[in-house]
Amino acid sequence: MVRAAIYTRISLDRDGRSEAPDRQERDARQHCQQRGWDVVEVFCDRDVSAFKANVHRPGFERLMAAVDEKTIDAIVVYRLDRLTRGGVVGITRVLERIQRSNVTLVSIGEAIDTSDAMAKASWPCSLLSPSRRASTSAGV
Repeated sequence: MVRAAIYTRISLDRDGRSEAPDRQERDARQHCQQRGWDVVEVFCDRDVSAFKANVHRPGFERLMAAVDEKTIDAIVVYRLDRLTRGGVVGITRVLERIQRSNVTLVSIGEAIDTSDAMAKASWPCSLLSPSRRASTSAGV
């Protein structure tokens, strides 16, 4: 069985009561259930930007440690911008790291699944779409 990790993040949640991470997790769990994957851990960063340089993201750092330790087979995110706001360069760095450990990346919001050869070949195009460029440059 595939050991899946879910990563959720919200940039602004000063009081810790936003439901956005819960919705991200719920959708990711549903995706895992549909695929027959076992969710072994959920990593979450609340009130943490993925856009600013040198920001400590404990959930993300624990996720990457799980990748390096090969304790997970797949990462499921709601959207790629939950994982990184570094555009093509940022996601490429993450993707290179997870590929070294043979971990699949799934973004349910963008229909990206690196276990699928065709989807894997076309995923960079979704990063360059006009809506993605606009939201990235606006810091959304």
